[in-house]
Parts: sequence; C-alpha cells; structure tokens
Amino acid sequence: MFALQLFLIIAGLGLFGTAGVLVAYDVYMATRLRCLLQRTGHALLKS
Repeated sequence: MFALQLFLIIAGLGLFGTAGVLVAYDVYMATRLRCLLQRTGHALLKS
C-alpha cells in the first residue's frame, strides 16, 4: 500500500510540474510575440 501511495504522489507531482512548465513556456512565448508585434507595428492591443 505504501508503494502505491508513493507512486501516486510522485506521478501527481510530475503531472503538476509538467503543467507548470507548460504554463511558464506559454507566458514566455506570449510576451515574446507581443514584443515582436509591437516592434513591427502590428500589435492588436495597444496598451
């Protein structure tokens, strides 16, 4: 029972860690795209 519990904890941490990395990468790419669009003058939202 302890092995199953340990496996589920490790699997859960892995899934949440992967999701966190994907969110961070998405935010990074969105900021790069916004910077690129503002430089070329094609920005959709001017703020």
